Amino acid sequence: MARVNVDPFADVAGIDWTSLEHAYGNARDVPEMMRNLASENPAERDLGMDGLWDAVHHQGDVYDSTVAVIPFLIRAAQTQGFPSRVGVLEVLASIAETWEPASTPRDDDHAAWLDRCAQAHDILAAAVESFLPLLSDANSDVRRAVAELLAYFPDERALIFPAVRDALARSGAAAGLEAPDPQELSALIDAGTGYGSRDEATGAAADEWLVSLWQSSTDPADQLAVISRIAARGRAAFPGDLVQTVTSLVDEVYAVSPAAVSVTEPPSLPPVRPSLVAAMRVMNQEVNAGQTAPWVGTLLDDIHRALEARVAERTALAMHELRAPQWERRYHGVRAANWVISRYRGDHSEFVRLVGEQLAHPEQRVHRMAESVLRDTGDVAAPALESLAARVAQGPEGWSNRSDMSSSIYALARLRDPRALPALRWHANAWRPPKPKSFLGLSTKPETASRLPSSFGGALVALGPIAGEFLPLLTAVLKVPGPERGYDDRTTYIAALGALGPLAAPAVPSLLTTLNEPKLAEAAAKALDKIAPDAPEVRKAFTGIVERQAPGCVTAALALARLHPSTELAGLLVSHLDGKGRLGLEAAVGLDLFAGDQIHLTPEVQRLAKQGEDRWSWDRLAAAIAVHAAEGDVATATAAFAWAWDTNLSIRAEVARYLPRLGEAGLSEFEGRLDAELADPTRHRFRQFPTGASTSDVVDDEELLRLCELARRPA
Repeated sequence: MARVNVDPFADVAGIDWTSLEHAYGNARDVPEMMRNLASENPAERDLGMDGLWDAVHHQGDVYDSTVAVIPFLIRAAQTQGFPSRVGVLEVLASIAETWEPASTPRDDDHAAWLDRCAQAHDILAAAVESFLPLLSDANSDVRRAVAELLAYFPDERALIFPAVRDALARSGAAAGLEAPDPQELSALIDAGTGYGSRDEATGAAADEWLVSLWQSSTDPADQLAVISRIAARGRAAFPGDLVQTVTSLVDEVYAVSPAAVSVTEPPSLPPVRPSLVAAMRVMNQEVNAGQTAPWVGTLLDDIHRALEARVAERTALAMHELRAPQWERRYHGVRAANWVISRYRGDHSEFVRLVGEQLAHPEQRVHRMAESVLRDTGDVAAPALESLAARVAQGPEGWSNRSDMSSSIYALARLRDPRALPALRWHANAWRPPKPKSFLGLSTKPETASRLPSSFGGALVALGPIAGEFLPLLTAVLKVPGPERGYDDRTTYIAALGALGPLAAPAVPSLLTTLNEPKLAEAAAKALDKIAPDAPEVRKAFTGIVERQAPGCVTAALALARLHPSTELAGLLVSHLDGKGRLGLEAAVGLDLFAGDQIHLTPEVQRLAKQGEDRWSWDRLAAAIAVHAAEGDVATATAAFAWAWDTNLSIRAEVARYLPRLGEAGLSEFEGRLDAELADPTRHRFRQFPTGASTSDVVDDEELLRLCELARRPA
């Protein structure tokens, strides 16, 4: 390894790092992180990179220490022989990505964060010209990494574009440089043109250049890289059938490549010193091991992003890969299917069926990815039902996935199929309660299996009465003390008891006990309401909770009101309308159990029902429902519903659920909104959080569609 001829951190002591902050407080340890970056020891370099990613640039955040470290990292990236150049450039690219030039500050903290991002961007922008020579560096990874960094500076495109064009023109053996691989080529194109950008400085020239690259290239890999960038510039940028062209190119790439190796078990990699960077490297090696051309998946990902809501084309691309002979292409196809199914609506039946077929694939990366796709799609997974059942029927070898049970079991349970039961029994039989304490307060033996898989309770909730045989287990689990902090798994097991309905009557004494635990009280009250709401001991317990206004009192009040609605119970529900979120909404909906003269709304609730945008939509919606229940005021309720619908996509299902109660007047106001929602091809959570994902996205969106259909065509 070449020696570093310049120390980029020579003057690091000139900054008072103790006056700066990073994710974990005082930034005094930043100089040590930077010294580790220059170490000859790979493990120490990993620790240095860990510090940058985990503290100085934690989860993409920008602190004052982040801004302060940038000049040193710029020098390090430009120092020939510096051992961490690629990693440093990747950190700088991630920092550059945070710049939000058009953002409006939400508050003082956000304004300060935006200011730090702008400072970071300005420092990096001033260094753009000094980065350009790295486009011709002897190290291809450096060339790729600096190109990825330069892509974040559209204002410097007039400077970057000719440098990229010249660097590509002089690459190859004649210049002593290896020709760029597809990933480097696509990164260089992004640097020169911007991924999909149409800026005035280079727009026409970039289009012409891309067409020339496409026409002059004869290598299918290079053509695939170029077309992925042409696709990003819009439908009109590529004449002809994009899907057919891409699939043909992918077929050509694999036709001229050696056969991919199927690896049924991930490779055994040498141990490394524990660090986040090392762990990520090992994970990537595990994913890519045995692949002929792992970069194909990256380019296909880019093409899918470019196609956005063109679902038919994205589906055709993914289906082509799902039918391919190479296992890695099946893997790419399943990942693409996940993006389409989780983000876009439509009839995905054939798509889901093909994903289900991958459950029988011998390569574990393929079938595990297929399991993860089907796990959280609820009834959308129905076309893969028999494939899921066949996977689960293979026996214990496929029933566990690290610390959890197999996703196939969970998906099968969510389809309410009893063929999930043998696998659930196997997991249940492995559970043992914690050992009793000795007189010294210590367990007599170390406990080896004291927890059920994290998905176990959710699977039982989905199965409902089908899972009645697990009643003794659920009752036993309730007796195990939960954690002092954080989520208590018993909440899910209580919900599973509730899903059993009257079958869970023997568990009523245990549930009555959990009513005294604040973290479990609400879940216990809901379960008891489903199991035995008329039982004298349950009514007595609910009465006590209501009198004390203890946790669970809203559910208890609703249960009591279904038997004997009273002014006092209505008053308790009214007191829970403001600031309670979803619980307040439950209280509001429950007011329909009462006569109008039993409901006495406070002036605050009346005002809240007509409040503007300075209040949470959940609170205003709850207040409006209460006003409608008490006074039949459809106009106020409709106005609040419309405001909540337009303000918060997450609340639309609750609006649609209650909307039929407003009658024709409410429906006429919402007809256009309902039609627009039903016609939108994008799932509502993806519209709201395009960079995030939740395990309930598909199920929640399908429920929203169902409720909109019901509201649109009331019985």
